Amino acid sequence: MPLENIQKRPWPVEDMYGFATAVTILRKSLDPGKNCASYQQFDSIRKLRTGMRNAFQNSLPGCATTQVFMDSKGKIHRLAQDPTHSWLFSKFMLGCEKCMGRYVKQDQAMDVEILREMLRRYEQELLGSELTEERRRKFYMCGFAFVVLFCKALRGGDNFFTEATSLCKLIDKGRLYEGHPDSHVVVPLMGRFKGEAGERNVLVLLASVTSTGIAVRHWTERPLYVLKSEGRNEGALGPALCAGLCTIQYLCEQ
Repeated sequence: MPLENIQKRPWPVEDMYGFATAVTILRKSLDPGKNCASYQQFDSIRKLRTGMRNAFQNSLPGCATTQVFMDSKGKIHRLAQDPTHSWLFSKFMLGCEKCMGRYVKQDQAMDVEILREMLRRYEQELLGSELTEERRRKFYMCGFAFVVLFCKALRGGDNFFTEATSLCKLIDKGRLYEGHPDSHVVVPLMGRFKGEAGERNVLVLLASVTSTGIAVRHWTERPLYVLKSEGRNEGALGPALCAGLCTIQYLCEQ
């Protein structure tokens, strides 16, 4: 068909090029966002494209696509037919990204003075005579968690990967190191990190006392008393940071 005839043809009635998804994304961008009250960020509205693509691929037209090819490494590739892969929609998304930009608001790290003040208040309350064992246990666990998170610069719940039995077995490694007495503390984190395929112990080495005065060993050894009193220093593997035995037994009964 000549090019001039193609240019004169009207757009089809059905949405074959992602117009509906583009309009939905534009309307969604006008909603209040997390970082800005007047609009949503590009990283938020682009998730609609993924949702539309998954919906199409699981529909009858998407499942009917059987044309595939294999590359030199044996990986299977499937030809895409959904509207979000059209040239028009791809240019629309590129234009949105360039016009809107990205407003990055990273989480701010805890200042060392805040951590030192928290630990000081923990110590002050631990000296109280009316402190219950349950609250003492929380101070031990929370102090250890904050110290490891700060000194290792971990994110999220990575410190909950701390394994109880390995922590108790490796606590003396840094204290008995040749030529450097009490130089470091070993904190084992058991899990899958950085896309690893299997679970293993990642041994984190921290200074016993940091240059800013954070007593890492002091706050690492305190949870050991709790783990030993609860019998979790040996036997089956388990998390070091968890609820007390009374709470665990109650949850199991429920």
